[in-house]
Amino acid sequence: MTDPHVVPSRQVAMGIAEPALRPAARRRPALDVVRHARIHRDGRDLVIRSPRGTERRHPIGTGGIRRAVHIDLLGLDAAQKMGLPVKGRWGMVDLQDEDGHTVCRIPLAEWLPESGMLEPDPLRGEKLLGRTGLAGLLKEAGIPVHRIHELDDPLLAGSSGGDKDVHFYTALPVWHSVARGTGMFLWFVTFFLGLILRDSAPWLLAVSGIGLLSLPVATAVLRLRARAKERGDDLAVLARLSPCPPSGAGATARFCATAAVRVQSADIVLVDSLAGERWLPRSGPHSVDRVVRFLSAADGTPLGVELQGSGGQVRAALPWEWWFGGAEGDARWAEFTAAVGRPVDDRPLGKGKRWPQDALARVESRLMAPIDTKEARRVTSFHGGVVGDASGFLLPLFSLVTLGAGLVEASSHPASGWLTGVSGALAFCGTAGPEIAHSLHSRLRLDRPAPGQAPGQGPETTSRQEPRS
Repeated sequence: MTDPHVVPSRQVAMGIAEPALRPAARRRPALDVVRHARIHRDGRDLVIRSPRGTERRHPIGTGGIRRAVHIDLLGLDAAQKMGLPVKGRWGMVDLQDEDGHTVCRIPLAEWLPESGMLEPDPLRGEKLLGRTGLAGLLKEAGIPVHRIHELDDPLLAGSSGGDKDVHFYTALPVWHSVARGTGMFLWFVTFFLGLILRDSAPWLLAVSGIGLLSLPVATAVLRLRARAKERGDDLAVLARLSPCPPSGAGATARFCATAAVRVQSADIVLVDSLAGERWLPRSGPHSVDRVVRFLSAADGTPLGVELQGSGGQVRAALPWEWWFGGAEGDARWAEFTAAVGRPVDDRPLGKGKRWPQDALARVESRLMAPIDTKEARRVTSFHGGVVGDASGFLLPLFSLVTLGAGLVEASSHPASGWLTGVSGALAFCGTAGPEIAHSLHSRLRLDRPAPGQAPGQGPETTSRQEPRS
């Protein structure tokens, strides 16, 4: 097997050939994954582009990839046996050389933009490969596909994973997790040793404070780097659709300011109410190829819009009321369909049927609408929505304990005591401060009705009345 080589990011600014695989939807601080990571073909090379923009190239054919083994297995047990993360429970494709050894492995759920919306009913077989774009890529590259349903199949005799799995971090990069783990371990060890040895080794408490302070510092660096990368992205947006709800409908400022549909040169990007981005291709066999507007059977009122791919598969959905129900809705609809550039169908629903019917459309019609305010605050909170543990409560508590220990220590050992106390105070501000600011910003602005959206408030009163909760 030929080792892949890395190409500097300045060489990957050019467009990529379709079909190309795009990652599953992401939110901050992992937007660089969904915006930049891709798997595509360049001549006789399979190219894996990282979130940093670097490329790894694997030759196709002699000395490189000769076959693809689709391990069509579902479930956590199968994922664990394959050494895959949780999202590997949709199976994977093992790309092998002529000796049957793994060149790279592709966990399929990681490379389907809408996989998170299809969890209760995951796709399988050719339907899954086609929707990711991998079926078309392998066909064009001339790589035969073998589908197996058992992990002890002879085709997997030389298979191996680990560093050959093509997936990128879901929420937190490795360095951040290592920094958090190291800082927390350092605090536990030195804090309790410092209490025991406070007379002979008072400096241990100071070390514990510095260890605890490293956690909010690492988080601040992560968030600042993520924001800097976002600002540096040249998205080349051709058109941007914002929500257009009817007056007085109660749409929140968060929804109106955050949710969007961006039409770009090669992609249609769905930005949901929680700032998650999902990138869909505009060309290739796995692209969006039709816009369907569903109408009420009773009076023809528009109910929802679906972006569909080959065979009528639903790739995205928009509730009509929130996106086109306002005074400028007709103009927004015309601009949207012109920008997408795909055929438009109007389909009346059958008598007694309600939109949405499709499972993905049901999930997305909720995400592309105003979200429950309590849930929105929890999901968009860094600790509640990104880290996903109790550290949002524990770290401020540990910080206060460290601050108290430092104040007590200052009476007998002023230098180490004040250093410990200051570290604890800064750690408290660095952990509790952003969470408090997030909660206040959400409650006082983002989760209140947008201008003109408070019940009973219309365009004629917007200019003289502030929106109320």
